[in-house]
Amino acid sequence: MQLTARLIAALSLAIPLATSAHAVTVSECDDYRSGIQALAEPWEANSRTYLRGAVRIARVDTGGEPACCSAHLVVLTTKPEDEAGPAEAVCRVISQKDQLGFMSIDFASIRYSYTPANGLNLLVPFRTYVDGIKSTPGAFRVRVDPRTGVITAR
Repeated sequence: MQLTARLIAALSLAIPLATSAHAVTVSECDDYRSGIQALAEPWEANSRTYLRGAVRIARVDTGGEPACCSAHLVVLTTKPEDEAGPAEAVCRVISQKDQLGFMSIDFASIRYSYTPANGLNLLVPFRTYVDGIKSTPGAFRVRVDPRTGVITAR
């Protein structure tokens, strides 16, 4: 009985760690992470457009600082004009946690799909910093709904 209780306790600790390991945050483009000076070089290899230019993505790097996690993804689209107001640009930066980015984003390996019902869906591979020697691979998903201008990630 005591072993079962210990096993349940261990599993309850492991499950949140496993599911939160690839959690990402989405925030407004209003700080150093999304500035044009952070666009990773060469620009041609680190930016793309989708849906005839309606959605743009770019890999940014905050100058290698912090060394563990300086890569972020910027996503731009437009919220269409509606009864609430005119069309407006929407910009979001996707990071690993708060303002900490990823060790790297494999921009060349990003995969996408599109359906009118679900919008543009991106699968973005990345690596996270572990201890200075090791890194962990993962991937996050980005959904952009060009009908509403909503950008989400998980």
